[in-house]
Amino acid sequence: REQKKVIQAYLEKTADDGAMAGLGFKLHDFGFRGVSSVETAGINGAGHLVNFLGTDTVAAMNVAIEYYGAPCGPNPTPDQFPPFLCPGYSIPASEHSTITSWTKAG
Repeated sequence: REQKKVIQAYLEKTADDGAMAGLGFKLHDFGFRGVSSVETAGINGAGHLVNFLGTDTVAAMNVAIEYYGAPCGPNPTPDQFPPFLCPGYSIPASEHSTITSWTKAG
């Protein structure tokens, strides 16, 4: 929760008015890569999902759904975003090694 508070405070000081709407995606979880097991990824990632929506750790979403009853399915209010509710969402991201291998020409 403290990370979210810090991010929120700096958004309030430095960002445009609409930036706060994306607060849930300001700290993304790629933690599946550096843990010892699927279970560890699920437990740690579910903790991340308490405060943030951005994750690429599918095991975390499974834990959130199975053990904590997180929603997963069509939004019961079809005119509201997102159309499909789930504990977390991915973002379009590239691996660092692919970006750093680019030349100046692209």
